[in-house]
Amino acid sequence: MLVGIVLATVISSLAGALALRLLGIGVPRVDLGVWSPKIRFSIGTSAVSLSPWLISGSSTAKNLDNADVYADVPGKLLDSLNRIVRALLHLIGPLSVLAASMLFVGIDALPAFVTGFRQAIVGALYPFSYAQIYLSDFSSLATNSPVFSIGIALAKLAAFSLLPAPPLNGGQGLLELIRPRSGKLGTIAGLAQQISNFAVFLIFAMWLIALGWWLFHKGAI
Repeated sequence: MLVGIVLATVISSLAGALALRLLGIGVPRVDLGVWSPKIRFSIGTSAVSLSPWLISGSSTAKNLDNADVYADVPGKLLDSLNRIVRALLHLIGPLSVLAASMLFVGIDALPAFVTGFRQAIVGALYPFSYAQIYLSDFSSLATNSPVFSIGIALAKLAAFSLLPAPPLNGGQGLLELIRPRSGKLGTIAGLAQQISNFAVFLIFAMWLIALGWWLFHKGAI
């Protein structure tokens, strides 16, 4: 699973940045990983930071909010695109991860992707029952077929990223559909975003609890 997370982080972040660049949007920053130490270098006009903690990544697009800060970065503003295109751009990363999963497991990635939406929520709601089954099944798969398990992990992570809740890609895409081209989200939408952020945090927390419980009963901790 850890290998899947690392691959998903790199593929999603780089694919998102490439899509922006192909549309002529300025991409001042690409961050791969969190926390220090970080290696910093440049790819074209984009400053890239690379951390060994590759559990999250992002690409920063040039837009109205940061146009003054990144005035020297060439490229158009993201806000110059219509809202549908902006929304679709948020889906590029997860869909690229799904495509990568098919390189490992072929067409079997699709049913794993479809069930991933339900499993992400059900596992968080039932960390001591359903989540334990999911973790045990994946552990058996990883033991018997490590390469196949990486592909399945990528498919599940792609599904999770597309859940319709910010800060996940699916939720960010929905927000772009209601955000004006040159304006910010309204009060109600902003409140909904904060609630979604908390919900995603809870999903992460409950899965960490489930993993800890599973490892404890396996004698790993």
